[in-house]
Amino acid sequence: MLQEIEAAITQHLEALVVDKPLRLRAFPDNPRELGLPTPRGQILVGYKRSSFRKMGDFPLSMEMLSEWEISLQLMNLRTHTGVYPLLDLLRTSLLGFVPLAGMDRGMYPTSEAFSDLDEGTWYYTQSWIAPLMLPREYEVIDESPEPWELVQVMSGLWRSPVGSLPHDKGAAQLDREFDLNLEP
Repeated sequence: MLQEIEAAITQHLEALVVDKPLRLRAFPDNPRELGLPTPRGQILVGYKRSSFRKMGDFPLSMEMLSEWEISLQLMNLRTHTGVYPLLDLLRTSLLGFVPLAGMDRGMYPTSEAFSDLDEGTWYYTQSWIAPLMLPREYEVIDESPEPWELVQVMSGLWRSPVGSLPHDKGAAQLDREFDLNLEP
């Protein structure tokens, strides 16, 4: 399960940084393969730890809060290829991300911090929680879903007399209706 979550997070982030001059990968098996950050920079994804909380006795069920670290190693802070824009991008793209089918809730951040400055390379980390329930069967989300496109949105403005509730039968009346047709 941990390998599948790590792979899903890495794959999700790869789509975001495809046009950026940096390397993105999971932490390697062997620390010697980590090497020094490249001039273009790198982002590393890895499992950090989990905490558990008992949710029920019959049957025994647990909540597993798996914590994931995203480590950024870049030469710049504020430029378009720097740490700050990437921190913002990662934060918005991972918030609510569901790496495995069967998860009830999406990922959420717990911390973000400056870690080190070494020979001109800025080191920052983000910690994320992927909440899981145990026991439960989880599956890898299909990575090639059928494409869909939104072609129409309908909305309306409803009004109701003063003193009545909007959900009272017959009290609310449709004032205006909006129909937006979208071109693909």
